[in-house]
Amino acid sequence: MSIVTEGVEFFNTTVLEDRKESAGRLLPRVPSVVRHAMSPHGRLVGMTSVGAEIRFVSEAPTFNLYLSTTGPHAQVTVYRGEYEHSNHPIEAGKVQVIELGTPPNLAMVAKERLDGAYDSSVWRIFVDRGVIYFHGLDTFGCPTRPPEASELPKVKWLAYGSSITNAWGRGYPHQAARELGVQVMNKGFSGSCHIEPQLVDYLASLDWDFATCELGVNMRGSFEPNEFKKRATYLLDKFRSARPGKPVGLITVYPNANHFLVDKEDDIEASRQAAFSDTLRALAAERAGDGVFLIEGDSIMDRFACLGTDLLHPSDYGHIRMGMNLAGILREKLSTFSK
Repeated sequence: MSIVTEGVEFFNTTVLEDRKESAGRLLPRVPSVVRHAMSPHGRLVGMTSVGAEIRFVSEAPTFNLYLSTTGPHAQVTVYRGEYEHSNHPIEAGKVQVIELGTPPNLAMVAKERLDGAYDSSVWRIFVDRGVIYFHGLDTFGCPTRPPEASELPKVKWLAYGSSITNAWGRGYPHQAARELGVQVMNKGFSGSCHIEPQLVDYLASLDWDFATCELGVNMRGSFEPNEFKKRATYLLDKFRSARPGKPVGLITVYPNANHFLVDKEDDIEASRQAAFSDTLRALAAERAGDGVFLIEGDSIMDRFACLGTDLLHPSDYGHIRMGMNLAGILREKLSTFSK
């Protein structure tokens, strides 16, 4: 789920990759050995750093962070604990220096008021989008250490799904995680959530307390219902064996244009996504006693106007609403949040 090196924790990645195209080290959400077993598009999406965090604690009053990207769109948001500090677009073609300093107003308020799920002393450089390379951190001689477990949320959530889950730094999984006070590993795969066995094996090996799996929308164009059922069943079998006792939520396909076509009688994608959601309902019912539970997509996206005009992807408003709805559902379904 994370690695620690040189006094810094890198969250939502298990490897820092040295690559030919950059002198920095890539923060991928999935290692290359797993990516290379995925679809061509999945290999690219697996390199992205969405939801990765660079975390550390230091008394340095100022410091420089060095990042780069090879893609056209990249951005990081800096937090101090739960408090947003600043936003930084990362431009391709150069190593970007982000100069940061301790916000003076934090010293004006009692620390116990500032602390929440994250201790207010923890710097968090959160990747909103893009492929990010880490080139270094300079605290000008001040010591740096990774956060201690007591300074981070105790509960860890794995969120697997399509581009709707992948989203960006303010997507619905991150909205829900903040509301619940948990750490979320965003493993959304834009256009490539195909439930490949190699990826499932990797996800099952991670350290998480519960998982949600938003499945189906990326498979409706190329996969038949029988293959979807085979892969979804493998996912549940693997998650149950690798993470016994950890709840797994299955999310049916979110509302989209194909649910409400004027004439969908002969639309293969509409037919398949309906069959996929029925499969998830059946699997959740069969395994309800084994920690598997169902979440209907339209209970999270409860207004069609949550979507943008492509009638597939949520707007900013949609992601906020979905995150709050999902947080409420998870509180109700998981004993973790009722203790």
